[in-house]
Amino acid sequence: IAHLFRRGHVPEFLKTPVLLSAVIICFTFANAFQEEGGLLAVTAMGIFLANAKLPSINQLRQFKENIAVLFVSGVFVILTANLSMDVLFSLRWSDLLFVAVMLLAVRPLSVLLSLFGTNTAMNERALISWIAPRGIVAVAVSGLFAAKLVEIGIEDGAKMVPLAFAMVFATVLAHGFSIAPLAQALGLAKKGRPGVLIVGGSPWSTALACKLKDMTFPVLITDSSYRALRTARHAGLETFWGEILSEVSEHHVETTGYSTLLAVGANESHNALVCTDLAHEMDRARSFQLSSRKPGEDRRTLSYALQGRQLLSKPMALEDLMRRHYAGWDFQLTRLSDEYPPEVFLESIGEDSLITAVERDEQLLFNSVGEPLTLRAGDRVLTYVPPEILKGRKAAPAIENDEELSQQKDEALDAIGGGPALTSN
Repeated sequence: IAHLFRRGHVPEFLKTPVLLSAVIICFTFANAFQEEGGLLAVTAMGIFLANAKLPSINQLRQFKENIAVLFVSGVFVILTANLSMDVLFSLRWSDLLFVAVMLLAVRPLSVLLSLFGTNTAMNERALISWIAPRGIVAVAVSGLFAAKLVEIGIEDGAKMVPLAFAMVFATVLAHGFSIAPLAQALGLAKKGRPGVLIVGGSPWSTALACKLKDMTFPVLITDSSYRALRTARHAGLETFWGEILSEVSEHHVETTGYSTLLAVGANESHNALVCTDLAHEMDRARSFQLSSRKPGEDRRTLSYALQGRQLLSKPMALEDLMRRHYAGWDFQLTRLSDEYPPEVFLESIGEDSLITAVERDEQLLFNSVGEPLTLRAGDRVLTYVPPEILKGRKAAPAIENDEELSQQKDEALDAIGGGPALTSN
């Protein structure tokens, strides 16, 4: 399968059905030689294909996730349909005691024995000892064994299925409601509000990250250029040097603590690729990118399905923002109220200012060209404003000559790692 996929012998639109058919054939073929050997065979097949470096592995993984939800849900429904009320009511107090012993004694003991001699911290061992997820595998295997035990004359074998469901039900309730407070008590839960992952280091993104950090939102800036992260490092921000789309970053960048993605590099195509690739982890609705795309330019830009939401209240490229940065623009945080309503605020900042984000109900909402935010009283609005708004002057300090303008532009492009392609613009 890996050879056929890599050599292009299977068309893209047929890779998913071919792989699914191959799994079924592998399962059936292995069972023909050894009963119940199919599960081991397809598991080994999956491990091999996952490490075969197939170019289309992401599409196959998404299909696997979708079909797993459908199959697991279906199996639960089928197995539950075989239960009768008489079997459920046949459970005694001793059966409930069995469930309690499994949760409070068997699971912790097995974890402690398994981790004996390792350097795993005690708080981690305690959390693992309590959390024992039991689901479709336990229910499916118990259903198989129950039928086999009844066939050979063990009447109590029929209790395996209701006992398995009682275990699943108990673990879902007990662990589902207790894992968050227990993890916090053990110091294993991420504290603070969900943060922002910024892809693309530049003086402008550093200024934005510093303002978000002042608002107590965690921020991580990543870039494949070590020099581009210089301003972020000097500002004391958390950084990651490396390509965010690389396999290395999957093991070193923990995205679970970040709820919003901002792709703000100089290359709009790379920004779009980042948003598309990380959309399944970060949520496409909270994946934003810088883009100078304007309404009506769909024929000359990437498809809407291949990019994130357009950041800021106006179409803007990083080069445009860098010009503003070196001209004295900066971020301003304003709280709206009944005494200072949105209408007065919008009039005070002028038409050139860029509304970036809004903090509302402990949540950070970023503005988008396609779906602009509606401001409300009580919001804290983060706006990118010109120097005359910041300093209360009517006019911004003018740049005296073209040589100074050219020097500032070169500094901006150098800060973001710009090359000839950017300079020619």
